Amino acid sequence: MLETLLPNIEQYPTTSDAYFWLLDKLLQSCAEVTRNIEWRNKFVLSLVSAIASHPILEAGELRDEDKGLIGLFNLIRSMVKRDAALKELVLTNAECNLVTELFDSCLFAIPVAENHGIAGPPKCKTRACRYAALRLLAELIKGRPVEFKLVADLLLAQFSSGTTSLLSLSRARALALSAIVLNKQLNLRQRSPVKGRLSWHAVANLQEKEGHGYTGLQNLGATCYMNSLLQQLYLVPQFRRGILAAPDNSLDPADSVLYQMQYMLTYMQETLKRSYNTVPFCRSYKDPEGQPIDPRVQMDANEFFNTLFDKLDEHLKGTLQVLAPHMDWRDQLDCRTID
Repeated sequence: MLETLLPNIEQYPTTSDAYFWLLDKLLQSCAEVTRNIEWRNKFVLSLVSAIASHPILEAGELRDEDKGLIGLFNLIRSMVKRDAALKELVLTNAECNLVTELFDSCLFAIPVAENHGIAGPPKCKTRACRYAALRLLAELIKGRPVEFKLVADLLLAQFSSGTTSLLSLSRARALALSAIVLNKQLNLRQRSPVKGRLSWHAVANLQEKEGHGYTGLQNLGATCYMNSLLQQLYLVPQFRRGILAAPDNSLDPADSVLYQMQYMLTYMQETLKRSYNTVPFCRSYKDPEGQPIDPRVQMDANEFFNTLFDKLDEHLKGTLQVLAPHMDWRDQLDCRTID
């Protein structure tokens, strides 16, 4: 009866932990069922298929855990830990490579323009879900040199990646957690910390977004006037969509106010970090003498607003037709002087 509920488990992402706990206890205590090799093999492969086809339900680090996915991880781990033949079956399954499925889709998949936001990858966003996935991964590669080398190579490729992602904090958290979990589960000897630094250590929690979900702008000294205005503009959806839809034809993105504005707005919208460093934007924003913003000098917010829009207008010449569906923000900005 419990087995018949498994295909619908994704409908109960926050309340299915008791179901998997009971199912695991029954499998451990019912020798008659576990002796049925044909049923047992079919069942564990159905669990693997359930992980592969499981939709992305976790919306973020601080949102509800997908207890259905966590239950699948824990149940497979419990079964392969007790039975080496089941581990062999899972690892040689031609329909789904569970090791790469866990590593890629569940842990380290990166959102792209066509697939991002709340429903974007990876499947495991909360700490509990990532921890369960890593524990299963560690159990699968324990005593398996080929799979161990595969995971080690994948991890080293992640650490040595030269690309920078807007979601690099999510990757850093998962990598740090993976090092801790794999070290603990595989009983690897821990290296002594190098003097003056900590090995395999990342304090990512100090930089992650707060529960409200917004990303701030770092104050570089006296840039509060700029930060407050840019944050207000970010909260105008029509403005944000219009700027992001604009083509940038500048020769050097580092000197393009439009490009740096687009990058900053995208970062604030997509990142998991709590703040953005506005240095690139300040360097692109030049005064009439060609000098960038001096973060040590306070500026009038209204003056900055006017010059910013003059620069954006210069970049947006000839693109109003492209941006027309997004540009109704022009009629919504009402600046008033308040005593």
